[in-house]
Amino acid sequence: MSESTEAVMVEFFKDLELLGPADPASTGRALSSIVLTSDSVVVDVGCGTGRQTLQLLEETPATVVATDMQQSLLNQLQRLAAQRGVSDRLKIERADMAALPFEPESLDLLWCEAAIYNIGYEQGLRAWLPMLRAGGHLCVSEIAYFVESPPEAVQEFWQAEYPAITTQSRLEELAKECGYVVLDSFRLPKSAWESYYGPVEERIAALQKVWREDPERQQVLAALQSEVDLFRRYGDTYGYVFLVLEKPVS
Repeated sequence: MSESTEAVMVEFFKDLELLGPADPASTGRALSSIVLTSDSVVVDVGCGTGRQTLQLLEETPATVVATDMQQSLLNQLQRLAAQRGVSDRLKIERADMAALPFEPESLDLLWCEAAIYNIGYEQGLRAWLPMLRAGGHLCVSEIAYFVESPPEAVQEFWQAEYPAITTQSRLEELAKECGYVVLDSFRLPKSAWESYYGPVEERIAALQKVWREDPERQQVLAALQSEVDLFRRYGDTYGYVFLVLEKPVS
């Protein structure tokens, strides 16, 4: 993606609540098997707008460190946390997920929803394991095929967007190879995608006329609409998998 196209994407998503598929019930399910205390330290990697960060703050007594590369998103999250009365346990850190600034065995939980693709699933798992205390957890969602032979249109799209995409079973295998125990692995429901794509389609419609004289912006809108259409047609063959992983005690 060119810098100019990336800037257009940032402009497109700047007023949207979600930057990807999200489902509070799935976040809650992943969180339900993990015991956290007021002494626990949680890091939300690539927090984006912080929908799940706020849920972590509201449903646990832990200190939550939200990291992202976009300072504007971190500032927005800080304001939302203050409005909800949970900002006293929130810390923000502008950080690259490929080089997180945390000491070995210092974290109880690493959380990463729909963002690990930025550095690659396996790379992220290997890089983050040393930061977790023994018995600590990593909760991560990652795109995956749900069938062994996806439709050609699906394969063409994901090979262009994210060639590292694999199956749910392979994600589980990779987690074990990286040194984790898999406690849970489940798929996000289609409603999580609709929560994301509904506002995206509304934004596309709103910008069609505004951006009609700009070929690059029109190309971005067309690509986003094609992505929505692909999921509406083939959404049973791919989606996000949520994995709850544990670092062994010994």
